[in-house]
Amino acid sequence: MPFKNLVLVGMPGSGKTTIGELLAKRLGMPFLDTDLIIEQTAGERICDIFARTGEETFRTLERETVKKVTAMRRIIIATGGGAWMDETNRARLAENGRVVYLNCPPEVLWERLKESRVKRPLLKGGFESLNKLYRSRHCQYMTAHLVLDTAGKSVKQTAGGILEETGLKTDDVGPKTSIYKQKLSFRGDRHCEIVTGSNLLKGLGTFLEEIFKENGALPRLLVVTNPIVYALFGKGIIEGLCREGFNAGVHLIPDGEEYKSLGQTEKVYSRLAAGGFDRGDAVLALGGGVTGDLAGFAAATYMRGMGLVQLPTTLLAQVDSSIGGKTAVNLSEGKNMVGAFYQPGLVVSDTRLLKHLSGYQFRQGLAECVKYGLIEGDELFCMLEQKKAAILARQPEVLAGVVERCCRIKAGIVEKDERETGPRRVLNLGHTVGHALEAAAGYGRLGHGDAVALGIRAKIRIGLVTGVLNKRDCDSITGVLDSYGFPSRVDLPMGKVLEYLGRDKKKRRGQISFIMPKSIGDMDITAGITEELLKEGLKCIGCR
Repeated sequence: MPFKNLVLVGMPGSGKTTIGELLAKRLGMPFLDTDLIIEQTAGERICDIFARTGEETFRTLERETVKKVTAMRRIIIATGGGAWMDETNRARLAENGRVVYLNCPPEVLWERLKESRVKRPLLKGGFESLNKLYRSRHCQYMTAHLVLDTAGKSVKQTAGGILEETGLKTDDVGPKTSIYKQKLSFRGDRHCEIVTGSNLLKGLGTFLEEIFKENGALPRLLVVTNPIVYALFGKGIIEGLCREGFNAGVHLIPDGEEYKSLGQTEKVYSRLAAGGFDRGDAVLALGGGVTGDLAGFAAATYMRGMGLVQLPTTLLAQVDSSIGGKTAVNLSEGKNMVGAFYQPGLVVSDTRLLKHLSGYQFRQGLAECVKYGLIEGDELFCMLEQKKAAILARQPEVLAGVVERCCRIKAGIVEKDERETGPRRVLNLGHTVGHALEAAAGYGRLGHGDAVALGIRAKIRIGLVTGVLNKRDCDSITGVLDSYGFPSRVDLPMGKVLEYLGRDKKKRRGQISFIMPKSIGDMDITAGITEELLKEGLKCIGCR
């Protein structure tokens, strides 16, 4: 049976976490424990969540966590004991993975759990509570794809049985691709080095030392990331940096666009202040665009600026948001309303990390690739047309080539116009309308890449109606968007979208500059789009 993930379910004490960690080490795959992610996201222990807000609140957090982790690929997941009892969780876990039930008799479980039962809300009644819980759950556990009896077996024996039954092999790290480096120079003798390729994070310490070592001293490092990315990559990165002599800590922020806020930024400031960090130290933003924006803004403003390193883990962040120095957080009035231009000293984009992304997350980054293809013209746009299958399969060499090309395009534009007063505005293709769509839908409900793709569709409709864009190019652009599965319509009130467009942060003296494609490879910056034309573009993407 083909599957994306390996999922371990069973009673508390059945060994899900211990066995999962061992399998992850043997297979070279990331390991996620949903209970640990919930605790890190909530900032408190599960027993305290139960005591403070009740079981239903915990189950809601559990469903949200299961939804996020099951969207990923080739990872090992250990769930909480009750996760498999929820119908929605079962469907997601079974659809996206091979589910293994670790069956263990209540008597054996009790020997393992009796000393820690005070921390387990459902076991307050002692063995009788455990036995009752086992009887109520066992039949549902038995619906897993594979059932393994673990009584009398060691952890190594159980892990070996799982490997034998599932046929899982060591995860292939893929071939090393060539490393692309580019150094951007800005006013005031400021520089940013961009490094792109596969399997780069093993050499992160060397890259950091080259950029930040001063008078023989290494900077202190604070990795800002979310609980899921920390479990996937962060823990290993921090352990590696510490082995190389760095003093590295971590600050976790919740996962989601709604958390890109001033409140979460203040928590980063407090962590930096409590840790005694100064301007000679550095923040490492490990994650996607939300983490990069928030951590970058914190680094830009703490003590009026400290070191910043972008370690993007999504395609969207690798090809776009990690490059160029834009940092920001959202207000209720609009997206990215409070921010600063602040260049990182180093950007390291390891394309190997992209293989764990869900198809949805991967698509959000592809929208930016399409944008760069439209800006540049033939080379990248043709690559997107002709190598679609290889790109969607995430073939390392092809994907590294796409990421490298996008980085080259953006870096070249940003170096000429750091603060977006001239040619850099072309990078907003699809974004002005896209940001308004995201805000109107409610942050986190419409993917950024999907919104940008819809913004591009609206623009090419306006271009076609006004005669600026010919039908052949319009059909080519539409064809690429369709072939990668981008939405063509969104059901949103037109008045609400226009209201958010009116608040756009790029507006100057009452006018918004729009980027209009004249052809593939030729963009026009104009402020002359009437409200009637905007409505025409929005109508074609489903706004009402």
